[in-house]
Amino acid sequence: MRIGTMLALAVGIGLAGCASDGGLWGMEDDGLLCGLPPVGGRVHVEIRYADDGTPSAVPEKCTVAPGTRITWRGPEEAPTPFLLRFTEASPAGRGEPRELPSRETGDRQRVVIIAGEVEGEYKYGIEANGIMVDPAIIIDR
Repeated sequence: MRIGTMLALAVGIGLAGCASDGGLWGMEDDGLLCGLPPVGGRVHVEIRYADDGTPSAVPEKCTVAPGTRITWRGPEEAPTPFLLRFTEASPAGRGEPRELPSRETGDRQRVVIIAGEVEGEYKYGIEANGIMVDPAIIIDR
């Protein structure tokens, strides 16, 4: 095996190891942005704020498989608390809270749930700075 091939293989293995523990490119424990293939069953949704304080979810709709760990996370530079309010039911499952306040963990505000087994679209609101917007989570096998 040539040295260049061995080096490329070693780098690839190293990057795969980082990706499997969520340590690649600052992903922390939150996985990749929803819409990309999840790392270890973890995805995140970015909460962003317009200049007037209006929150938004990126992506606005997120499709995940049952059992996926979903993290909503606010920006590092603006630790504004936010509240997730699910309209009819929680995607975490029956009996789980429908209102979830963010908590400061590490360097930002976060809400974390594990997607339940019931497929469907779960509409929710994000409330921050006295303003509410309404994206959705979709659970689909």
